[in-house]
Amino acid sequence: MSYQIPDNASLERMMDYTTGVVASLSAMPETAALVKPWQPVAEKLRAERDARDTTRAAQLAAAAKVRVCDARWDAVVTELSGRAYLAGGKDAMKEPYVSLFGSVRAADATALGPYKATVFGRKLLARLGELGHTDLKDMTAALASINTELERAATGRTEMAEKAAAHEVRRHKLVEEIEALVAQTEVGVLTALPGKSTISRTMLSWNSHVSRSTRTRVMTETSAQATEGGPTV
Repeated sequence: MSYQIPDNASLERMMDYTTGVVASLSAMPETAALVKPWQPVAEKLRAERDARDTTRAAQLAAAAKVRVCDARWDAVVTELSGRAYLAGGKDAMKEPYVSLFGSVRAADATALGPYKATVFGRKLLARLGELGHTDLKDMTAALASINTELERAATGRTEMAEKAAAHEVRRHKLVEEIEALVAQTEVGVLTALPGKSTISRTMLSWNSHVSRSTRTRVMTETSAQATEGGPTV
């Protein structure tokens, strides 16, 4: 018979499974020698779990940095809008306000995502440079600074998201690697224990080593982790 690993199996559940298989094989002298190829797989799982957790922490930090930079960018643009409005004598149809916010108001600009916000920020900086309004010189410097910070933070967040996606690819490859090893081990077990399919099933079945309650709990806890490739069990 063929034993399958759930395609969405998490690294933790695969570690549990591998531990159970190694212990099961080790429990009988006839199958103890079959443990050897499982040991490097267990090491791979631990290494990938640790690397994934490091990336996830960096991804959370990068997302937090974007949120703070975005909030600071909103504050600068809002202040610039107010200053430009006052500099134009509180007339939205006069310079410098009309050139800066005549098409896109500050309230709309602050609703933009980080990438669109920085594009708009660069356009504002270009217009500020053309206007050369002395009353807005300090705001020009402030906008240039936070626009650069937000752009870098958003790029960093994207890079971390790409690394997280790469971990998901490696997790899937580990599922395939373990399934291949299970098939190989099954042949070894049935060769060592002819006709003992029940023992083979006990040793190699996913359900033998990952309890239903644990699988259900993990599915519930991870069902919202879309950035990590969807729910894992």
